[in-house]
Amino acid sequence: MFALYVHWLKSEPLLAAAIQFAILGTLGDRIAARLRGGNWQTDKMEVLCKLPTWAILGISVKLAFLGGSGATKSLIEHGYFPTFGLFVFFFAFYKSFLVNAFFGPFMMIGHRLSDDYLARCRFSPASILRGLPKARLWAGLEAINWKSLKSSISLLTIFWVPAHTLTFLLPEHFQITMAALWAIVLGLMLGYFNREEKKQPAGQRLEEKATQS
Repeated sequence: MFALYVHWLKSEPLLAAAIQFAILGTLGDRIAARLRGGNWQTDKMEVLCKLPTWAILGISVKLAFLGGSGATKSLIEHGYFPTFGLFVFFFAFYKSFLVNAFFGPFMMIGHRLSDDYLARCRFSPASILRGLPKARLWAGLEAINWKSLKSSISLLTIFWVPAHTLTFLLPEHFQITMAALWAIVLGLMLGYFNREEKKQPAGQRLEEKATQS
């Protein structure tokens, strides 16, 4: 059974990434919802509408991993990134740094944009499809809660660089599985920050928004 799983990972890397992120990312999402709301009750349509988002995210992560490998290898070969005789470890570290620095912030912003858009459409497939031609990127960016997102992005250096260094020490075909498991951790962290934001007094939140503007 395990051999079949490994064969599937190697033969269908993008499909494997999409399915694993759709399943484990959704699980992380539900954990985040539990932290925010205090119960496991959820809207089935919300889960179904978010599955494609997680699948697309999984594919983009897999492609970012492949690009990160090529960039890291080239920079090491040209002497820009020293390995100090520990090639395997520093290759994983540099790759993690590059992926998180150049892909991580855009991934988190894109994920937040998609979540906000689905919520505005009340997780109705018909509303989602009707609204796509009218969707405006800048309007979505202006609606983002940047304070909450800033806390998430700050974790790219505190948590994700070390976490993905461990990920990239694994064989390449297992890396996307590990990244999908980290999606559960992402759900936990996003749920924590959203819960902390709700604890702030309303007056304090308004004052912070006025200061930012």
